[in-house]
Amino acid sequence: MKILLIVVYTVLMCGVLYVSSDPFYVAHGSEAGIPIFTASVNFKGATAFLSVLMFCFALYKKSWKYLLSMLGCSILLTGLASHTVVLNHKRAVLEDQWFLYPFHRLNYNIADGIGLDWRIESVLFGFQITAKTSDESVYLFTGPAPWKTPFNELLERN
Repeated sequence: MKILLIVVYTVLMCGVLYVSSDPFYVAHGSEAGIPIFTASVNFKGATAFLSVLMFCFALYKKSWKYLLSMLGCSILLTGLASHTVVLNHKRAVLEDQWFLYPFHRLNYNIADGIGLDWRIESVLFGFQITAKTSDESVYLFTGPAPWKTPFNELLERN
């Protein structure tokens, strides 16, 4: 039974990580030229391996405190690895996706670009993007040092 749980968990986790790397799925269709920022394949592979090891440890330790803490850490690592930032110029939308769900969605004027409508500030582990005309604000996570995305370079160009 434990082996079956490990196999199911591994397949589900690897499926989420694979789909989070697929531009067709992440960009909601075959729109070429959409910048997608996500973790590297090496980071995703290491995360998958470490996550499965933690899940195995939690299952074979036979203690609820180990199971809950290791499963929580495993889900957190999978979330970090599946994190994706999509800048869709055709739809004028910036999406911050976790586990394939857009948690932060920011619409901007397609003619002006994101740089003219929004004030972009660098903060800890990401950017704070605030509308110049209203109080609307979005925090965009870009990650710690080994996972830092080059998203700021794209924002500076737009």
